[in-house]
Amino acid sequence: MTIDRNDRPEPFARRMLTRWGKLWQVPHLRERVTVRFSARLTKSLGRVRLATGSISLNARLQFAPRAFLIEVLCHEAAHVAVRLLHGPQAKPHGPEWRDLMHRAGYTPATMRGHPDLPPAKPRASSVQRRRHRYRCTICQQDFFVRRKDARLRCNVCQPGGTPQPLQPFPDAPAAALA
Repeated sequence: MTIDRNDRPEPFARRMLTRWGKLWQVPHLRERVTVRFSARLTKSLGRVRLATGSISLNARLQFAPRAFLIEVLCHEAAHVAVRLLHGPQAKPHGPEWRDLMHRAGYTPATMRGHPDLPPAKPRASSVQRRRHRYRCTICQQDFFVRRKDARLRCNVCQPGGTPQPLQPFPDAPAAALA
């Protein structure tokens, strides 16, 4: 098991995985699980790949209280343990998973946001993206797209015959119109 927290191993996480493995009767849980922090996780606190036992934790958890980090780690480790104990037919948050969470001393829950978690930085995608305006040379229908593409065709003219390529609209940028 490896924990990647600024390239420093976290002994408490290994101890917790060992403890949960004994408690849940999955003795090799610690060896089956790898844990890393990911800045790409922005909406969820953790994610697990059951096939590999790879747990990705929200990078903001590094700055959250340790008890909260351990609870999220337990949540994800319980998914791996359920897969090892009951196979792929077990539901992700089904009764088997809830039982393991209770035995670990936690209330089974899914938490997208939590007061112990530091606030997220504003996302770059919240900035309005530029939209490009195209016009059909036949029917004069306008289309707004996010990516420039030379292969765009008019879907209004297409049912009547040959689809016409769209031409970029030469006027004002579409972002000013939106």
